[in-house]
Amino acid sequence: MTGNVSLGNINVQRDLTLQSTVGNITVIAGSTVTGSGTSDVSYTSANNTDIRLDGTNSLSVVSDSTNTFTGFDSFTFGNTANTNTVTNSASAQIASAGVASQIRGGDVTFSGVDSVNNTGTLNGSAAVTNLFDVTSANTIQNNSMTFNGVTAAIGSGTTDTVRNTAGGASTLTGTAKQVSANGISFTNIENVELTGTINGSGASDNEFVVNAANNLSSNNITFANVTSVDAGVSTNDSVTVTNTGFSLDGVEMITDNGIAFTEVESVSGLTSLNGTAGNDSFTLKNTNLVSFSGIGFSGITNVLAGAGTDTLINSFAGVVSSTGIANQLIGGDVTFNSIEVLTLDNILATLTTKSNEVPFPLLVVPGINANQYLTGSIENLFLGTPKSEALNIDGLESADSF
Repeated sequence: MTGNVSLGNINVQRDLTLQSTVGNITVIAGSTVTGSGTSDVSYTSANNTDIRLDGTNSLSVVSDSTNTFTGFDSFTFGNTANTNTVTNSASAQIASAGVASQIRGGDVTFSGVDSVNNTGTLNGSAAVTNLFDVTSANTIQNNSMTFNGVTAAIGSGTTDTVRNTAGGASTLTGTAKQVSANGISFTNIENVELTGTINGSGASDNEFVVNAANNLSSNNITFANVTSVDAGVSTNDSVTVTNTGFSLDGVEMITDNGIAFTEVESVSGLTSLNGTAGNDSFTLKNTNLVSFSGIGFSGITNVLAGAGTDTLINSFAGVVSSTGIANQLIGGDVTFNSIEVLTLDNILATLTTKSNEVPFPLLVVPGINANQYLTGSIENLFLGTPKSEALNIDGLESADSF
């Protein structure tokens, strides 16, 4: 069959296929065209055309609802110069075919598509790497088509990307390869571009690994163009930093490689930690683990407390020793500098000093009254229990008093 054909009511059997290659096929107003098996139809109109998907393979022309098509396996918009739309009235699964302007809706393959309305869930193609470009709330550009009314999108390729052109935050769900943005929940996503702000999941602890400038990984997703991260209300959110442009900005607040983090409880990737110009308090929690400003820093070997009256709290059962250098202590494989006050938060912790040490600052121990420097006589020093492990100063055994 070739040339231009006008059809009224007609049944199309399996052995008669209507294809766009045979010419312009015009369906007369008021007609019903029924196909079977693998039948195809091409619809050509002088105007913009909106085809409504009413069922698994039941279609109608929205601009002329008296024209209906049933039983077809594929539908081709014959005039690609027009704006051709598929409206998903059946809540059918919509899938991008991986080819420009082609989708699968219900049991019908549509070609020549410019836009899809009432999309619902958009499935990516397993044949290609999918790019979901979020242009506004619940709207995605994909394969030269605009998908409106999108509530969810599922990647199916090997490396699928969300590009958040519309801006706004991307929010983690706590599940690998899942993220939401602009009213759309994405699954099986490997990359997010034009991220801006990331919100952590409140359902679980978040782990962020800074890769490079404004680039990080979390939940098996690589995020580019990141400016800030709000880790959220979970209580043990961690960041592995690169120590490029690192700064401590406040309680549970850091910046690394151009990304500002808030609500962070744990940081790794540093070996040295600097205090502020004010009065700082550092807590030695374990070997190479120091808590400061609401954050636990692991892998630390050196702390420079800086100006102010700075305190070291030893809260684990390890030895803190004076090095013989003014205001310097070592404990848990960490060297602390510019310390003015030492607190033994754990009564089982021990303190050792050098016999030739310079005058060391005030000693404060819970349950212990101490108001002397660690040189000269020690007066009015009362130990809590267990006494035998509380203090060891120049080889002296602890006792009720000295």
